[in-house]
Amino acid sequence: VTKDKTLLPGVLDERGSRYYEKLFRENGVDIVFEKEIVEIFGNGDVKAIKLDSGKVIGCGIIIVDRFYRPNIKFCEDTLLKTGQSLCVDEYLQTAVENIFAAGDVIGISGSAEFFDRPGSWDAAAGQGRIAGLNIVRKLENRQQEMEIMDHVSEPKKLEFFHLNAVSFGRNEIAAQDPGVEELYFEQEEENRYKKIILKDSKVAGYVGIGDVSGSDDFFRLMQRQVDVAAIKEKLIAEPVDAETLKPYLEETTAL
Repeated sequence: VTKDKTLLPGVLDERGSRYYEKLFRENGVDIVFEKEIVEIFGNGDVKAIKLDSGKVIGCGIIIVDRFYRPNIKFCEDTLLKTGQSLCVDEYLQTAVENIFAAGDVIGISGSAEFFDRPGSWDAAAGQGRIAGLNIVRKLENRQQEMEIMDHVSEPKKLEFFHLNAVSFGRNEIAAQDPGVEELYFEQEEENRYKKIILKDSKVAGYVGIGDVSGSDDFFRLMQRQVDVAAIKEKLIAEPVDAETLKPYLEETTAL
């Protein structure tokens, strides 16, 4: 049951979510869109749920992934700044000097009320890597080399029924926005889908389903904001020619 119109809206675009909707239904999973649970029946154990439509569905277990709030009780009565989450700055440092944090417990913002959940192990691990690097650099008085955490750009990865997906960046930019182009590759019968969003000829978003072996290259292009206007038609080929990307990836390494 989801109140959204599509599956996994935080990871997939609308077109990509159809692949998983079909896969779930083929494997006996019934999906109810645009509905919310308003009541749970049971006395110490779950017997059924009631939707806002009035429909009652019998069940024995409920897994909730909505209105999530981290457990920050361990931060109470400390100098750490908290709200709905543990507040950190763009370098993942808390309000207490030399204490850094990463993972689902944090909110990346100047406001303690801003809560941003990493959404996947890969994203949380990426935060941990940056926090670790920044700790070392600060201890070595190399603050000017500390790395900023761009939570929007962290790759999100998932797998259901042996079908892989990767996404990062902005996947739902309005196509009519100035400078925006959407490139697609699709083989529906083989569960293969790729969408690349360009903003001013630079990679701004990516969704890949099926064979996602080339996603790391697109992530590097997006991180460094390389102009790919000269090869944009080749980017949507499957697979992408390694020789086509090589000079652009070498350029990003040199920056």
